[in-house]
Amino acid sequence: HEKSRWPLTWTAALKRVARASPTLIIKQSHSYLENELELKDMIGSGLSEQDLAELRQALQDVVPIKYKGLAAKERKLTYAQCVYLLSVYHLERFRAICCVDESEPGGLEAILEYAEAGEGRGGGDTHMLVEGIMSKVLESFFEAAEAAPCSKRRDQGLQDQVCGLLYDVASRVGPRRIAADRALKLLLRRFPQLHWNR
Repeated sequence: HEKSRWPLTWTAALKRVARASPTLIIKQSHSYLENELELKDMIGSGLSEQDLAELRQALQDVVPIKYKGLAAKERKLTYAQCVYLLSVYHLERFRAICCVDESEPGGLEAILEYAEAGEGRGGGDTHMLVEGIMSKVLESFFEAAEAAPCSKRRDQGLQDQVCGLLYDVASRVGPRRIAADRALKLLLRRFPQLHWNR
């Protein structure tokens, strides 16, 4: 699926971009309106209803089954919201895969940041879709880790993720702690050998 979406020559560049990019967390509640106005200025009248329908379908393709009803219901999602949600998915997916490939710590940190950013926003539909996208990103991380050759380097990278998640479970409160706890349980279920590492 992803192989057909991105030319192979782009993959390394996209990983570098993802590794160096900040999370796409919206700081203000009116950012969507501002983005929508800016995007309308940039694309002019070139965006058709069919283009928007294709973006909404692309979003449907990346959210887990649990969230598909919400994505389908969201026919009112604007161009800016669709672009934002798809950008979050692709950026964070490549960041997670890069974390496994490079055995870098903190690859799951972004998932926790998105969970924390949703606190106090009333759990709106867009935040719920971001939550669904983060669960898909987590699955991509697991798949990349399972596909990586078994090695001390890979296992040390996974152990570093466990340490980071344990820290968040022990020292945080609210959505970030819940997201860390969920990710930690899934990680240990997929890689039970991590239970015995020091």
